[in-house]
Amino acid sequence: MNFLRRVKIKDFNRRSLTEDDALEFCKQENITVIEADVPTSFYFVCKGRAFIVLKKSLKKLKKLFDLWHEISHHLHNSSSQYEAYFFGLIESKNEIEADAFATVAIVPLTALDNYEFLDNHPRSRFARNLFKERQRLAFLYQI
Repeated sequence: MNFLRRVKIKDFNRRSLTEDDALEFCKQENITVIEADVPTSFYFVCKGRAFIVLKKSLKKLKKLFDLWHEISHHLHNSSSQYEAYFFGLIESKNEIEADAFATVAIVPLTALDNYEFLDNHPRSRFARNLFKERQRLAFLYQI
């Protein structure tokens, strides 16, 4: 998980990054973001152009998580002309790291000092699980 210490995205792990932050990053990196009726979100490169396809039915925090997850794949991209990563289909090191990246992007270390993140997402089981996972990452990896 040391790669998380080397991320060069403005305010990464300092504040909760938003969908606007993610879309701005995608714009700067020339990543086309598409929402479609697909079973799962994914990242792919075709003829050197990067794309993120988000599952259209995702809302709020889950959509934000998938977006940052797929951005992580872009950051780990091998610069090939053709490449694809599909969210959640297999539990590989790439997928685990992409989940960790998305978790840290949304729940920075500073959010662990209080429960404002959970207050901002009342009744969200996904938010509670994300917060617990962020606590685990902080404990295990001091990130």
